[in-house]
Amino acid sequence: PSLFSSPRRLSILSVCRSLYFCAQTLIGNGESIKALPICCLLEHIAKYYRHDVRSTAAAKVLRIFALARSGLVAEAASVLAALLTGNNMPVIDGHYAGLSSEIKIISAPEANGNLPFY
Repeated sequence: PSLFSSPRRLSILSVCRSLYFCAQTLIGNGESIKALPICCLLEHIAKYYRHDVRSTAAAKVLRIFALARSGLVAEAASVLAALLTGNNMPVIDGHYAGLSSEIKIISAPEANGNLPFY
């Protein structure tokens, strides 16, 4: 069973917010090298559990700051290049809906352009 499988267990959003705050505080206090594992965990949860592109990008940006402030400039540049090219980002179907392409979706029948927002 997943840690996030039940509503009575951990909330994914709360965990992401807490990890983001912890990493940001560590980076702000000059402990950037200690923030790197937290940034990696945040990125993993955002990508594989939330299936959210914005959260994954925010986690990558936070990891870039942590790497740069730790003096690991080449690694920070590598993560930045991967972010700018879209490598290792979740692929989303449905655009605004945020549906992961890894999740099987039963498609609706064709509407033939008769939907009200066309």
